[in-house]
Amino acid sequence: MTPVNAADLRAEQRRYAQVLAWGARCATAVLLVSYTAYLAGLGTPRVPVPQVQRCWHLSHREFAAATGMPAGWGFLTELHHPDLLALAALCCLPLVSLVALASVLPLALRRRDWLFAAVIIALVTLVALAA
Repeated sequence: MTPVNAADLRAEQRRYAQVLAWGARCATAVLLVSYTAYLAGLGTPRVPVPQVQRCWHLSHREFAAATGMPAGWGFLTELHHPDLLALAALCCLPLVSLVALASVLPLALRRRDWLFAAVIIALVTLVALAA
């Protein structure tokens, strides 16, 4: 393992911060636009607002059964509905930090920091398999 150079560390921090900021802004913008469209009645929602209000107390499984929502990743086939687009954007927010971390991988490899690169690969793989 090569000793950490302060300039390299700053480059990794800058890359991580830039990707994190860009990704968070994009996901937040899509979330705000799609949720506003949903509440304003633009487009056809998969689950109308009044039905969501009636089913709010239900568990996830009961809500899915009552509204006919697709199981698992099935909602991705229905992103033309503003409510499901908002859900997808909400799901993307936590993944932004993982993408930002993965963007640092080339810098770690270039610096020959094999341990850090292995940790990045392990984290990305673990989250991908868990999804």
